[in-house]
Amino acid sequence: LGVLAFTLLTGGALIPSTREDDCGSGAAMHLLFTWGKQPEVMSDLFKKIHDGAARDLVMQLLMSKPEERPTVAEMLEHPFFKPQSVEMVRNMDNRLGEIHESLKSQAKQLETINANILVIKKLSYES
Repeated sequence: LGVLAFTLLTGGALIPSTREDDCGSGAAMHLLFTWGKQPEVMSDLFKKIHDGAARDLVMQLLMSKPEERPTVAEMLEHPFFKPQSVEMVRNMDNRLGEIHESLKSQAKQLETINANILVIKKLSYES
């Protein structure tokens, strides 16, 4: 699941491989062999995931010892699946309301300008 999440979030393979699913290079084989033992390599690899919550989840899913990985129930409680979405939606809703009010105000101003233009045209024809 961690490899799939990494691939979906980065658009690239976690471990480069050939068409036959063999490691693509000696470096790829070394990365697999030393998985979790070289923090600096892991850090560089996970920097490809820009979202902090997503990065944390993938790091947990890719722990080398299965007992250290989260259960499905624990995963579903992870911040990645429960982002600040309620607050974000509320903020977006408030902002959309502000934009709507601004557009209504601009529409009224435009109506007033158009009405004034018609009056000016009428007066210019009468002169």
